[in-house]
Amino acid sequence: MGLKGTIPPHLGNLSFLVSIDMKGNSFQGNLPVELAQLRRLRVLDLSSNSFTGQIPASLGFLSEIQDLSLRNNNFSGFIPATIFNLSKLEMLDLSFNSLRGKLPEEIGKLQNLKDLGIQDNQLTGSLPFELYNVSGLERLALTRNSLSGELPDDICGRLPGLEGIYLSWNAISGRIPLSFPECRRLTLLSLSNNAFVGPIPREIGNVTMLDALYLGANNLTAVSPSPEGWAVMVVAASEAAVSRSRF
Repeated sequence: MGLKGTIPPHLGNLSFLVSIDMKGNSFQGNLPVELAQLRRLRVLDLSSNSFTGQIPASLGFLSEIQDLSLRNNNFSGFIPATIFNLSKLEMLDLSFNSLRGKLPEEIGKLQNLKDLGIQDNQLTGSLPFELYNVSGLERLALTRNSLSGELPDDICGRLPGLEGIYLSWNAISGRIPLSFPECRRLTLLSLSNNAFVGPIPREIGNVTMLDALYLGANNLTAVSPSPEGWAVMVVAASEAAVSRSRF
């Protein structure tokens, strides 16, 4: 609606609110800590505004919240560990901000999480092992950060419900995991522009639902023969091809 200005702290007095949707406006400034008083809130969508400052640690008091989207703003600083106290959270999207630091190991506490998006930030370090305990995760989107380390070979044994894996434009190394066929609903696998080494595993050909595969701009030294039945529609095989991709 083209709304501007800041969010008044008095919004926290509307104690019966269960949903706040203010996306796509021009709100700015810091989020008021009084939002933490909305203990019945299930949906908070403040995406595509111009909010600044740090994500308030007090949001961790929104015990009923299921969907939290702060994407496409100007938030900075670290992801507060209190966010991971929101045990009912199913969707968390913090993409397109300026968040830094490591992804906290407390993320393993979000056992109901299905959709995790922290793309286009400044995250560093390796993915915490606790992430792979969130067994119901369906979308893992961490494109364009500075993440490093290796992916566990049993990533799909631990996260079998994954439908989309977006990890391009990081510094992840090691070999491409062999367990992707265990993600039986996987349709998109984006690992381009990293530091993976070794051959493309033949096992990827057994991911029967896969229709988009991005592996370009790595340090892959060989390609295993492609088995019959690959369902891949898009293969980014060169750095030039991947540079045009939004993944």
